Amino acid sequence: VKVSRPSVWKKSAKDSLAYFGDECLITDKVRQKVSAKVGLPEAGTYRVYTWVAGSVDNWSDNLINRWKEVGSVTVSKKRTYKWRGTSDQLNGVADKLLFLK
Repeated sequence: VKVSRPSVWKKSAKDSLAYFGDECLITDKVRQKVSAKVGLPEAGTYRVYTWVAGSVDNWSDNLINRWKEVGSVTVSKKRTYKWRGTSDQLNGVADKLLFLK
């Protein structure tokens, strides 16, 4: 996931949130633009999910540390798709996106 205006995003403190990879970016600003390029293997409608990162110490709350649907996209052929969204859709945490057909 790429962010616009990197100055309003900061790296998450290591081991503070459960996220994928080496780091994730967080912001408390609303309506900040984010995007991601993803290669979609075939035409069709895909549901888009974001990882709702939460505390590494809190796995009992079912509102965090889970995948949350944030929209859908329909493509007419196999191609690389550029998804665009906002920090609001991602709960202020830019981490991984999941596209499911």
